[in-house]
Amino acid sequence: MTSPFLNIPLEIRNQIYEYLTLFHISPVSNPTNGADYLAKLGALSLDLSVLRVNRQIHDEASSVLYSQNTFPIKIRITGCDLGVGESASIGWSDHFTVRYQTLWEDAQYYYIIGKGACFYTDIHPKSLPPVTRIAGGRIPQIPSPQYRHLIRSIKLAIYDMRLISDSYDPMPNDGINDPHISPTEESCGWRMSVMSVLIPFVQGRLRGIFSHGDTPQLEIHMRPGLLDPARYPDILSKTLVKGREDALGSVASVLKELVYIVWPLTRLPGGFKLEFAHPEAKRLKDITAKALRECNEGHEFNNEQEEELGAIQLPGSCAWAVLRGKLIVVPS
Repeated sequence: MTSPFLNIPLEIRNQIYEYLTLFHISPVSNPTNGADYLAKLGALSLDLSVLRVNRQIHDEASSVLYSQNTFPIKIRITGCDLGVGESASIGWSDHFTVRYQTLWEDAQYYYIIGKGACFYTDIHPKSLPPVTRIAGGRIPQIPSPQYRHLIRSIKLAIYDMRLISDSYDPMPNDGINDPHISPTEESCGWRMSVMSVLIPFVQGRLRGIFSHGDTPQLEIHMRPGLLDPARYPDILSKTLVKGREDALGSVASVLKELVYIVWPLTRLPGGFKLEFAHPEAKRLKDITAKALRECNEGHEFNNEQEEELGAIQLPGSCAWAVLRGKLIVVPS
């Protein structure tokens, strides 16, 4: 027997589906909050029982759920700490820690230049919450491939926190430390290495969503910690002034490196919008555009290199599990 609900015109049914399935979760919760990068991605609080009514209602409601929502992704990159003594003189690191949060995953991996990527967990065995372990060690594709082609919009925020340190003062004596975090910008090998930091995430977890003809639009928000207006409110106002071209060059180098890291995301099929989240973003727009051109014109990874860089290992001491609907890595 046909459900009376299906006798309602589809336009009205879609309005009902919108009421039941639309959400508003942003990976950028508060642009003026210096601790925003520590906040977890908001949880999805929807009752999706409508998806279990019958096949037709499931298909109609799923189409609204995946095609009309903007799916948030939050990435935090750490690993470089400008402190005192020898570490401060080095000023850069070949070790990056990447944590990404989506509505279906909360995972993190080390990326070591020249050695690739490896998932890890910071959950202590004694504090391990009740989880459902995934047998066989295979990572399921979430959302399922049958829904991925429906996704139309993704909003991604990247927090580059490598230069945030309690012992690092970017404005000593009203001056500025040189915030270069690369050995030399002329080093092609260094640049290619930095540009590979997010390839494991792009290849291993995100590319499947962009593998269809009608691909989603990607909105990327770059948020470099050194230029965080909440933590360092005066750094740009004191550097982006006449006669401080040297300091502007130092600030520009931080922004350029973040663009190099973000670059693999801009190579996904479909359109993208790249924004530098800062009140002075317009004044640094040319730097961002130039860095993207440098990446596109002079540096390419072939398919074999991308597959090799995108292979994320899971150590024997860790396992995949599901916690409250999200994929996580736990002690095995």
